Amino acid sequence: MDAPVEYVISPVPVTRAMTLAEVMRQVASLNGDPWQAVQQLAASGDRSLIPPAQAALERYLDEGEWYGRDMMAYVLAGIRGAAAFPLLLRAFARPVPHDDRDSLCALLGDLIHLDPDGCRPTILSFATDEHPDLRNAGLWALGYVVRPGDLDLLRQALTDPDPRLRQTALGTLTSLKNEPSAYDLVTAALHDPDEQVRRSAVLDLRWFANAAAVHSLTPLTRDQSANVRSALGETIGNLPLDTHDRPAALDALLLLLADLEPQVRAGAARGISALGGPFDALQAGARDPDPHVRAAIAAALGRHANPALTETLSSLAGDALAAVRADLVTALGVCGWPGIRPIIDTLTADPDRTVRARAEVALTRITATKPHK
Repeated sequence: MDAPVEYVISPVPVTRAMTLAEVMRQVASLNGDPWQAVQQLAASGDRSLIPPAQAALERYLDEGEWYGRDMMAYVLAGIRGAAAFPLLLRAFARPVPHDDRDSLCALLGDLIHLDPDGCRPTILSFATDEHPDLRNAGLWALGYVVRPGDLDLLRQALTDPDPRLRQTALGTLTSLKNEPSAYDLVTAALHDPDEQVRRSAVLDLRWFANAAAVHSLTPLTRDQSANVRSALGETIGNLPLDTHDRPAALDALLLLLADLEPQVRAGAARGISALGGPFDALQAGARDPDPHVRAAIAAALGRHANPALTETLSSLAGDALAAVRADLVTALGVCGWPGIRPIIDTLTADPDRTVRARAEVALTRITATKPHK
């Protein structure tokens, strides 16, 4: 009897072009994770991949597909390095629905760090372009390479009719936090007609760490926009206040804590926590009808737990909303006071899985830092 015939099938070599095609198939189907293949392609140095990857990038932009755009951007950045920056900054400028652009921001930041002087001319050309999308992208990227000599450009951007560009210019000014003129421009933007720009100015003032900012911020406790008022609490609470400025800050925070809007009260609670008190005002707020406010107060009091707060902390540990209990136990885990151990022990048996998990982490932390007696 003849021996059975053995068929030997030679494996077909997997080319990088085939791998790129597979990445695009996975992007289209959302079936599988293309990230490992993308990393390999980016590290390959294979310049023959540039034309198809660039074509795919343009197609994804036309289709409004941010996932595929980011995959192709990573491949191109890996192969071309900083030379890919102009192309990818232009891709960044293209609006794509439902896209926070976080991954692309990080990638562009890495490319700028590779060659800041080489990227700066491209950034400046975008920042002065007639098209608002390109101008916005350039103003954003300028934050990585901004110089005091760019203040005139940013001052002009703060007069742009597009509030989105004014917001971006404010963010870039925070990279000049040691420049008095930059601080003055951000402070002036507190009076911008657009509420989102005013809110950005409030938040951006934290970067300048100037105690005098409290006197520019306190009038905004009467701002018509709750979005603006809600940003005041944490900014005021985190300023490096001295004895002279602290009363004005405290008055503003207590006023915000009594605001009709829950988001404003929650921001005030976080600001009072950052300021280090007064906690009696927060204890009264532990019964606030809004759960988001109670969660903010739970986090604030939990971080500053002490014997005087025990009754309020125990009440918050029994709050009807799991999110409040979860924020409380997370804060208790970092407060450093061993007296909160019984509250954490109780929350390890909480009916909510997230609360139980956070309680176990908190228990581990306090056990590692201060043994229970």
